[in-house]
Amino acid sequence: MGKAKLVRNVSKLLPQQRYDPNVSFQGLQISEQFRGNTNQKAKRSRRSRLSQEDSKAYREYGQNYIKQNGSLNGHMKVNYNGDEFDLKSNSKPLKDGSPSLKARSNATKEAQTAKRNRMEAEQTFGTDEWKPGHHRVQLDLLERLLEGLSDLERKRFIKLLNTQFSSITTGNGSQNIVPLPDKVHRGVHYKLNEAGLNPKKMNFNGVDFKNRLKFMREVEAILLDIDKYVTQGLQDQSDLILSKK
Repeated sequence: MGKAKLVRNVSKLLPQQRYDPNVSFQGLQISEQFRGNTNQKAKRSRRSRLSQEDSKAYREYGQNYIKQNGSLNGHMKVNYNGDEFDLKSNSKPLKDGSPSLKARSNATKEAQTAKRNRMEAEQTFGTDEWKPGHHRVQLDLLERLLEGLSDLERKRFIKLLNTQFSSITTGNGSQNIVPLPDKVHRGVHYKLNEAGLNPKKMNFNGVDFKNRLKFMREVEAILLDIDKYVTQGLQDQSDLILSKK
């Protein structure tokens, strides 16, 4: 398929669920067409781990450390089988409201940092305008969607998203990074997972280029819907702050 023809077709790949900007959060979800690609068994990566007993004790230490110091800054690192481990906070707390922690080896941390740097570099179209915040089009989501494409196709796909999708920016583009309070940020990821956009469960190997674009049209509608959830969440937090004054 020629480039010009493909670009013309992009505008016809409409989301299968109707996004309505005039109503509150709709809870849109990925259509049945892509359920098989977004509901795979999550793969667990192989990496150095603490024993179950040691991991539990280390996480309990971390929770007590946060209570006493307010954060994990300066917490104790541990060595296990020649690997150094530290603690990292998960985005979602435990049901009792206490922080959810995980032990992570230096090797895992370095591999995750290298992967993130690579994804940010590849997915940023134009100027890199990184700032702390939530990636509206998740780095891992787009990474999973690009799997199986050639280097040329990956570049072409990213360019189309940034030039043919009016509300989509990828990587560290300024419109793709949204500063959010922790509570709203956690809620956004919960809503993304509910919608069928959990990168850990995605697999698009073997899916053709056009249908990957079609999937992103559905993603675009879901993200616009979640923008409404974010707006309401920020308003609720603002109202709560004002009510305490």
